Amino acid sequence: MPKKLDEYKLLEDFKKEYTNHIIKFRMDNNMSQQEFADYVGLKQQSISRIENGVSDIRISTLIKILACTKKRIKIGGNR
Repeated sequence: MPKKLDEYKLLEDFKKEYTNHIIKFRMDNNMSQQEFADYVGLKQQSISRIENGVSDIRISTLIKILACTKKRIKIGGNR
């Protein structure tokens, strides 16, 4: 597979992983998007856009969410 396609797949896989983590964390803790947004210090609209794939997440926002949910995500493939 060409390098660009590998990078695109890696990015899409990563996006799917953090999106699934956010949704699972919310559901496991019986939180609405608003409650989760308040918990991590973001706006509900931001959580909605992230969960629906409408916007890419900023690194600083991702770090904030991961810290609040005590989650680690591996970035990168087997290189």
